[in-house]
Amino acid sequence: MKKILYILFILLFIHINSQIKQNPILLVESTNPFVLSTSNNYYYVITIGYNMKINKESGIIEDKTENHAVVENYIFVSDRQYNNWVYYEKIYFSK
Repeated sequence: MKKILYILFILLFIHINSQIKQNPILLVESTNPFVLSTSNNYYYVITIGYNMKINKESGIIEDKTENHAVVENYIFVSDRQYNNWVYYEKIYFSK
């Protein structure tokens, strides 16, 4: 009985691991994306070149707009009350 459970566990592990490798979702090829914390039903992802609005439940990108960011020297700050700030070139941006 232990051998059968062991074999089933190994097969399940192999199947789950192969699904992770086969089904990744590439949002953008930009480096250093960050996700804004919000209390609504969406994730807001900001990268160099694109802003995205992603539904938390379905994972579907509902809005993808271009931004004109070309450098990655910014600081991102978030707190538990869903306040988000980006500090760039001595200017604070908030959402």
